[in-house]
Amino acid sequence: MEKISVIIITLNEERNIAATINAAWRVADEIIVADSGSTDQTETICKRKGVRFIVQPWLGYGPQRNAAVALAAHEYILVLDADEILSDTMIEELLALKGRGFSAKVYSFERINYYFGRFMKHGMEGPEIKARLYHRDYANWDNKLVHEDLAFDRELHVVKLKGQILHYTYRSIEEYNLKSDKYSTLSARAYYESGKEEPGIIKLIISPAFTFVNAYFFKAGFLDGWHGWIMAKLQANYVLQKYSKLKMIYRKSNEAASHSADQPGSI
Repeated sequence: MEKISVIIITLNEERNIAATINAAWRVADEIIVADSGSTDQTETICKRKGVRFIVQPWLGYGPQRNAAVALAAHEYILVLDADEILSDTMIEELLALKGRGFSAKVYSFERINYYFGRFMKHGMEGPEIKARLYHRDYANWDNKLVHEDLAFDRELHVVKLKGQILHYTYRSIEEYNLKSDKYSTLSARAYYESGKEEPGIIKLIISPAFTFVNAYFFKAGFLDGWHGWIMAKLQANYVLQKYSKLKMIYRKSNEAASHSADQPGSI
């Protein structure tokens, strides 16, 4: 029987973590939770559920996961977010896979996203394929500030498994807006550090508009009813936030450089 180490990173996840752990224990041989400083009941719940709970100061999404993986006892790693629950079909598939043995180094799953009371079937937040189960010697997480990916040799054959990960993302508009503000800030900073050029007025107008059209029409978000309309509008606003913040970073950087040049003794 093959063995799996499940890795979960947390920060104030008392609402979600119990259900995530309960489902994960049906396939896991160990669960490691790497927490970056929760002030709610996350630690208490995790320890009650019998996981290995470690406190790890925040390193960034990818590095935080890699730090937890380094402590794992088994070769195959299954990474979950604290708000992701394995479906019954997924659990059955993983148990069968453990029984017959792993034939690949990387496995992927379908993840379906829950927004404001329903799972999205269309739009930019419709079902997506995520590589989450892998041999630790053949893959690791990249260092992106946000929207991190599992990095591995693209010549490796990725096997898609049956079943789904149920991703309970946002239950309210307020919750979405809080995360949107955080992620747009991280994205803008990542763009700046990678050398992405300062956006002009055309970029600030066209990119959000295209995002809405893409989400609502091209990706058929309209088939999700009012949920699809709201999500397309929110996604367009996220893009506007991201590029607006990037522009503000450039403005502050240019002002600082100009101020420095104006100081006595500057060349």
